[in-house]
Amino acid sequence: MRAAYGMGYVQRPVLTIFFVLGVLLVASAPVEAASTCSDCHGMPPIDALYRNITTGGFRGSHRTHQPAVALPSNCEICHTGSRTYTEDHMNGVIELSSNIYNSPATATYSKGVFFNQTSVPVMGTCSKVNCHFEAVTTPWASAPLTSPAGCSTCHSAPPGDGNHPSLSGPGKKHGDYYGTGAGSCIKCHADHTAEAKPFAHATSVGKRGLIIVFGAPPNSGGSYSGNVTYPGYLPSRNPLRNGTCSSLYCHSDGIGGAPKTAAVWGSTLPADCSGCHGGNASAATVIASGLHPKHINQTAFLGTNLECARCHSSTVSVGNDRLITGIASHVDGSKTVAFVGGGTYNAGTKTCSATTCHSAGKATAPQPVAPAWTGAAIGCNGCHGASTTTGAPDYANAGAAAVLANSHPKHVTSAADCATCHNGTTSTGAAIAAGSVLHNNGAIDVTFNSAKAGSGATWAAGTKSCSATSCHGGNPVLWGTTAVYCQDCHGNAASASVSDFGATFWNNGAISKFKMTGTGSWADNGHGRPTASGNYPGSGNPPANFTGVASYCEWCHDSTIAHNVSTNPFRLRNLADASWGKNGACMLCHAAGSAGVTVGGASRNASSAGKVGSSHFGAKHTSTLSGGRYCWDCHEPHGTGNANRFMVRSLVAVASDAATGAPTTQSSQSVTFTLSATPTGTDYAKSAAPFNGICNACHTTTNHYTQTSGDGHNAGIRCTSCHSHTGSSTIDAFKPSGGHSFPYTGAAHMSAAGASPFSGCVTSGCHTNGKTTGYPYPPTAGTPPDCQGCHTKAAPKGSPTTGCYSCHGSSTNAGRPIGTTFPDVGGLHTDHHGSIACTSCHGTAGHGQSTHGPSNRTLHNDANVIIQMPSGFTYTRSGKGDGHGTCNGSCGGENHSNYSW
Repeated sequence: MRAAYGMGYVQRPVLTIFFVLGVLLVASAPVEAASTCSDCHGMPPIDALYRNITTGGFRGSHRTHQPAVALPSNCEICHTGSRTYTEDHMNGVIELSSNIYNSPATATYSKGVFFNQTSVPVMGTCSKVNCHFEAVTTPWASAPLTSPAGCSTCHSAPPGDGNHPSLSGPGKKHGDYYGTGAGSCIKCHADHTAEAKPFAHATSVGKRGLIIVFGAPPNSGGSYSGNVTYPGYLPSRNPLRNGTCSSLYCHSDGIGGAPKTAAVWGSTLPADCSGCHGGNASAATVIASGLHPKHINQTAFLGTNLECARCHSSTVSVGNDRLITGIASHVDGSKTVAFVGGGTYNAGTKTCSATTCHSAGKATAPQPVAPAWTGAAIGCNGCHGASTTTGAPDYANAGAAAVLANSHPKHVTSAADCATCHNGTTSTGAAIAAGSVLHNNGAIDVTFNSAKAGSGATWAAGTKSCSATSCHGGNPVLWGTTAVYCQDCHGNAASASVSDFGATFWNNGAISKFKMTGTGSWADNGHGRPTASGNYPGSGNPPANFTGVASYCEWCHDSTIAHNVSTNPFRLRNLADASWGKNGACMLCHAAGSAGVTVGGASRNASSAGKVGSSHFGAKHTSTLSGGRYCWDCHEPHGTGNANRFMVRSLVAVASDAATGAPTTQSSQSVTFTLSATPTGTDYAKSAAPFNGICNACHTTTNHYTQTSGDGHNAGIRCTSCHSHTGSSTIDAFKPSGGHSFPYTGAAHMSAAGASPFSGCVTSGCHTNGKTTGYPYPPTAGTPPDCQGCHTKAAPKGSPTTGCYSCHGSSTNAGRPIGTTFPDVGGLHTDHHGSIACTSCHGTAGHGQSTHGPSNRTLHNDANVIIQMPSGFTYTRSGKGDGHGTCNGSCGGENHSNYSW
């Protein structure tokens, strides 16, 4: 190219003169330095809209391609050999490299490698040049590019490949979050738009790799594992670009850890949240950080998993918590918590408060301690009922139907009780029912368990009342009512009593109800009989008079004990008495010396005739035949339902449950115990069918009266004359008393002097052979009884003698038998000499022993005969147990052959 920088146009003559002068000056002047590039066209060359002879500028884009201080080597990029140019390169030709910038794809200029200089040049374009990312450039001398609009001249802004931000395809997520403009580039690259020469970075191609830098928020560092070295990133190299991004916030689990799925350039992540931090319970990868699993993946306890939107409603969609709707609050470097239904989150303490999901259930009730995101798992009582183990709301009851009405303490004793009234929310009380959405919906949902509350049970939220519930006897009750008494639900007016002792009867939805008026009712022969009605018929005892206060049931029952408690299902007072156990409830009034019970300022206590000392649970009572261990096994204090006296139940308990105290087996025969005007044993025990006496009801192996038999034993006197309700311990009531002591002093067995009236005791009564089971011998305490000790012949009872004549013979013959009936059978005793001692025929097991009568319960004979005279003497007993038999042999000098006694 031929051009002069700073010379104007002059006429040729003038030029000739100047030339001559120049020659002369050269010849006469000193030598000067050679010209430089800037002397002619500036360095870098000056860009102008036209050929400006004043400035030396011309059309071009040199200044946007060259550094501010350019060197000939900078020109070499496009003009091969230009670093060695001298003035002679001004040949009117513009020369270009055959491969501009030594580009891998052989970059060329559209006008060729050389063309003539002209005053009206046509500008060309470059193609496949590396510094323009191998794209076709705008024509040379075009207006300088502006940032960021000009970015797309070389590469799309952003580029359309890989995961560069876009409106669709693999780059959509980046496009959604960072936009699809040039501003998105700074998330992964240096921000050239902020540089003085935004496009200067293009000229560094060939000298460096692709710059990947993650410095823009929300990132503060990170790395990319792909190949970014030159020229690998140029399009012509078909780069794989499959590196992985790591240590980025935008691709992490949100708490500083690695994402669930590595972010590989060019690939796609799951459409939901599972690629980074995990998603909801149905996602391929479920979020596991913090307490997320306890909220979004806990159907076993919550029934229905919480949506992510429950706590992040500004980020994800309600109803579709895998759809991000709040992009601005998602990958922003902070955890944005926005609750559905209200509430606040304190990021400093990591606690939430005033939320519907962690509240007491009522806005005006005392609220629970704000749960911490880093805290331990909580149960029901973490939100409501903090002072209880069940979680039953425990705020103070404000009264019937009030906003803060609260009757939970009266209804809930175990977690399972929650399911009675909130069956749509929980079926166990320990977890929310599967699929239920009623727990955290901000409403109080009452749905009755029909098996427990009754099929017709209803709840009116407006009036806070329940109706037709079996647990309240079908009566309507206002929630929060305090004046509800036992009889309000368990009273059955004049209708017959209804009992329930089924499985889990304390919590099965059924309810026992009692006849309150009429024959056999609470007010007739139960504890509710008033003083005005007179003494109890039959017993003649003063009435219990459980009247005068509204809570009259509490003389026996304890209102502070909640319902549905298996260990005290009857809610009895003093159930664990040290001496009486469960019977302690009754013995507060019925034990000797008991002080009674005071309710509402009114005291009640049993009369002296109503005091007893034992229950009926002796040695023969077992776990299968345990009836009698509890007072109520035989007695019904609510009224017997018939005319039975002493509150004797119609169906007594043959067996009862040691844990609950409830009857498990009742008598098959209904008991009749009405008492005659002058009661005898036949009022208690029956000898003929139906065997419906109170003493027949349970017994199957007793010696006298059973469920199927009777023998008339002492039928003329009351059974309790010998079998007292007070035994020697707290459990041995009705054990035979007195008659087995020695000597017996009971009035029933008194006899006048003369023959004993009780010979039947050893032949058919208690002391007969074979009665060892019912009447063990010898007794465990005291002196064993025998005939001589109790049944005297010659002396009245009370002053027996110790000689043989107490039972045999008389005092004048030393007791030699002289009578005809046992135990004084004379037989051949009268034929023997009085000098013959008894021991001659009666061995040491007989005469002379302290107990030799039939009470030894081995054989009923007078004694054992042994041979102490000549050998061969024998005695054969008749076996009748009456002293009869035959003897053979020589005795006392006399021969005996089949002598009969």
